[in-house]
Amino acid sequence: MTVSMRPRLAWEAIDLGFAMARQWFLPLWLLWFCSALPIFGIALLLFHDRPWLVILVIWWLKPLYEPPLLFWLSRALFAESPARLTVLRQWHRVTWPQLLANLSWRRLSPNRSFYMPIGMLERLSGKRRRGRISLLGRGQQAGIWLTLAGVVFEITLELCFLFLLFIMLPEELRWIDLEKLFFTPGPLEEWLQHLTDLLAMSLIAPFYVAGGFALYLNRRSELEGWDIEICLRRLLARWQGRTASSTAPLLVLAALLAVGMVTDIAPLGATEIERERAKQVIEEVLADEAFGEMRSLSYWKYTGERTTQDDEHSWWDLVVDFIEGFLQGFAAIGEILLW
Repeated sequence: MTVSMRPRLAWEAIDLGFAMARQWFLPLWLLWFCSALPIFGIALLLFHDRPWLVILVIWWLKPLYEPPLLFWLSRALFAESPARLTVLRQWHRVTWPQLLANLSWRRLSPNRSFYMPIGMLERLSGKRRRGRISLLGRGQQAGIWLTLAGVVFEITLELCFLFLLFIMLPEELRWIDLEKLFFTPGPLEEWLQHLTDLLAMSLIAPFYVAGGFALYLNRRSELEGWDIEICLRRLLARWQGRTASSTAPLLVLAALLAVGMVTDIAPLGATEIERERAKQVIEEVLADEAFGEMRSLSYWKYTGERTTQDDEHSWWDLVVDFIEGFLQGFAAIGEILLW
């Protein structure tokens, strides 16, 4: 694997995803454009007189462009870097399943980047998918914050591109008016806004997909011990790489032990267990001394007597603090707008 697998905090997992996006940004970015530009051309032909509808279609159809990025990342994770043409040939296979759901009731899911690998990589749908999401998504809110951050950065990048274009134009050749651009845009200003929005979406998409994929990998490491499994696979590969002369005595010894000592032991298979019985077994296991104990401690601490004067002026202090905080926040917003 090209990534070191170990249990991480959710924010550290997102940072790992961002590192993956930085490492493989160019192929991911070009792959996004290979999927998005044809859709952009079709929308442009259909709604050429309504630019806002073109960018709305491009934004809504993101589930068409993001699965190929996830497919490429899932292969790059295991040191395979498929060519863009190879990924595009798989576009129908990785995008078409559950496409209707992804473009309708799942489209506005704030945890979309975290749930996408479950449907695409594990090929789950319906009740099995819901059960898997319930298991992996328990107590996971980082994906929601990732979506919110992606929206904020897309808007920020779009504004930055527009201001950069305005600043770089000489004053004598400046055909852009900021007031008209943001408040009363004409057709040209609308197209300029939407093109910068398309560029911003393309820059954020690799980080968004990779961050959700890293959250998914981290959650599976927590629940299924992927990091331990990978270490065992490496040990197995090293053991298989030995010469036959060095492993033959071990094989003979293992065979003798198996015949002479464990012939009467039945193999232990995984069995399903009822919920109530499972709960009882878990409680019995946790009751063992090996798990230690939990204590809840509380205490009173003397902080001094409250004076009558404090009681009389506490409400006024709250009012003053509220007004001061409001003015500071308003001043901060004004400073941002000035910049």
